[in-house]
Amino acid sequence: MNGMTFRIGAIAGVPVHLSIWYFILMVFFVQDMGGPAEMVLFGIAMTVSLLTHEMGHAMVAKWQGLDPSVTLHGMGGHCTHLPASSDKRDAVLVAAGPGAGLVLGLSAGVILFVAGRAGASLPYLAETFLTYMLWIGVVWSIFNLLPIYPMDGGKLTRLALLRLFGADRGHKIAHISSLVFCAGGLALAIVSKQIFLGFIVAYFAYQNWQLLQAGSGVFGARPAPKGPDPQATAMLMEAEDALEDGDYKEAQRLAYVARSMPNNSDAMEAHAWEIVCIAAQRFGQPSECERLASRASQTPRLLESLILAALARGARDTALKLTENSNFNKLPAQRRQDLMARIG
Repeated sequence: MNGMTFRIGAIAGVPVHLSIWYFILMVFFVQDMGGPAEMVLFGIAMTVSLLTHEMGHAMVAKWQGLDPSVTLHGMGGHCTHLPASSDKRDAVLVAAGPGAGLVLGLSAGVILFVAGRAGASLPYLAETFLTYMLWIGVVWSIFNLLPIYPMDGGKLTRLALLRLFGADRGHKIAHISSLVFCAGGLALAIVSKQIFLGFIVAYFAYQNWQLLQAGSGVFGARPAPKGPDPQATAMLMEAEDALEDGDYKEAQRLAYVARSMPNNSDAMEAHAWEIVCIAAQRFGQPSECERLASRASQTPRLLESLILAALARGARDTALKLTENSNFNKLPAQRRQDLMARIG
């Protein structure tokens, strides 16, 4: 846990995190829903719908072995995971989110329809809750399928354009088209006086503009940067801060997000895995630390974590073998002495 985001549990083995900004988002939406009962029901329906959407992504990512994690935050929800091994797998993963949301919303609609045809009178609160589920599930899923990156529709559109036109041209067309749709969405938000919608669309427009400027392209666009995404670099710095502060799960989450960004170098990829491994060991998951260590930067501090992980599971011989690594001698003298004393 850190000051902004904390883990609330897991669903089907997928870690679920909650940001305090999500409560602000919820308050914004529920304030006009009527009485206290309606506000609570809408908040529950909204949370269930967002979780269902993100778990749609997460379960496909888990099936593909991509270590998913779900976070509800001030912009809605997000599922972080390792990159898919192919465009086809990536497309299935992306489509699973709105697909799950539509199934949930339409299921609520079917219950309402069947009850109406049967002449059954549902309790007011039950009918209200199902109506909210229908509205959120269907409307949000359809909105999410608009070709605006980074929404799911935008991601699917980008995948298709990259395959149709190649990396350079497809990249530019995808983000220019996203900007066009953002302009339309911003105009709609202004006319309808929807402040939150305007903020969301403006933020998406900013992201697409940044990606368009950073990306490679034809038509005279500047070449793609050889270095990593600056946002990924900043996020790894945040992950290091979280690691230093003892917010180990947040450090892992930030490192996972950073390594999933485009243009990352092998060194940045290894650095992200290093943070994940060290955080796992410090959080009391020695096996997880050891399992992922081959992907990480083999730094002295990772070696220290591997030694501690081996000791945590009673593998003294493994810990002793690790002290033969040349990086062990790069640790501060006091740390080496402490580790040797623990090994015995």
